[in-house]
Amino acid sequence: MLVSENPLNPLLGRFLTPATEAEEITFHQLLGRHRLAPSLLFRFANGHAYPFVEGEVCTVSTLAEAHVQRGVAAELARWHTVLPTGPGGGTASAMLRQEHNVWATAKRWLDAAPGGLKGKEALRRDFDYLVQRVLKSSGQAPQDLVLGHGDLLCANVILPRAATEDRTDGRAEVRFIDYEHACYCPRAFDLANHFSEWAGFDCDYSRLPTRSTRREFLHEYLATCHQLRGGTATVAPGDELEQLEAEVNKYRGFPGFYWGLCALIQAHSTTGAIGFDYAGYAETRLAEFDAWKAEDDGSRSGAGLEMPSREARWAMA
Repeated sequence: MLVSENPLNPLLGRFLTPATEAEEITFHQLLGRHRLAPSLLFRFANGHAYPFVEGEVCTVSTLAEAHVQRGVAAELARWHTVLPTGPGGGTASAMLRQEHNVWATAKRWLDAAPGGLKGKEALRRDFDYLVQRVLKSSGQAPQDLVLGHGDLLCANVILPRAATEDRTDGRAEVRFIDYEHACYCPRAFDLANHFSEWAGFDCDYSRLPTRSTRREFLHEYLATCHQLRGGTATVAPGDELEQLEAEVNKYRGFPGFYWGLCALIQAHSTTGAIGFDYAGYAETRLAEFDAWKAEDDGSRSGAGLEMPSREARWAMA
């Protein structure tokens, strides 16, 4: 990625690979039409350029501030409500065959990833478990697939400099950047993935949102969805919030597996000049999946073992 030297009109230039160019440009144009991303200014042989989003980049600390949480929840609701829903059939086999959805991407990454410490067959068994326990049991229909950001870590959340400082609704104005991993996905994946990113690259699970914090976030998300659909911001404390919370809870193990696969690929293909321990990061993220699976299948409690820190934090009221 390149940034222009003109301080009056800063631009970003993004270089794309042939495999992802068409998809990324299509998604970026769609986001631009709905004012969820800066409009593309021009394209070049292997990429495109668009205006730089000026503002404060969030950290893991600012991400947890109440007004920022509310802003992120509202902006994520905009993505999930105003953009077209996912194409194609909703069966598990159809989802795995389609392009541009998170399950198909995970399968593609699984096929491309080296085995790592677990071994390739163990990873395949883990993915099969996810498909059976999460995808097939969820029964997603086509309309349940939203266009999600897919990588909503703190550095991809911007507090614009031009934002009004004295908003009366207690909600920060935020913008999302870096749409490389945007894809069609169940809303619960995008939400669970964002919550997992509260831990940061250091995977400090003490930073994860507790259940009460997640419920406040989801309440703001649902209220904004209602408003965008022409209704009121009222969210009943019963079925709707409980259902979404259950969906997100079911998906909490998927992000660790997903980004663990991605990190395995990066560890195999990246030179040492990058300066990031992708192999170690992959091991940590895949361990998050293992911890979720041990809770889901009851093997952890059955063996009388202590609950791992990530699962314990997630369960905290």
